[in-house]
Amino acid sequence: GIDKMPDDLFHEIIDPYESSFAKGREDGKKAALQQGYNDGFQLGKLKALEVGIELGYMSSICKMALEEIENRYSIRTGTSINNASNGLCTSTCACTNMIQGT
Repeated sequence: GIDKMPDDLFHEIIDPYESSFAKGREDGKKAALQQGYNDGFQLGKLKALEVGIELGYMSSICKMALEEIENRYSIRTGTSINNASNGLCTSTCACTNMIQGT
């Protein structure tokens, strides 16, 4: 059977390259979408690496700062910031002693 409408056959007679042009356009769109996906995927992996490096750097700075704070105030007061109950300062907590000037 004929799977094209009579108008389609008429257009092919007038412009025999139209179907090739349409097929080329469709193939080009598919290839462009695939290439865009591939480029986006690679860019996403690169950005994820950059963000991971930055987060690791920030995490290490925070850990060093917290260790330094704990070491400084543990030496001055003989207690540790970690000894505060439930994360809240008490009268024996280093930061409370520092604020009170003891």
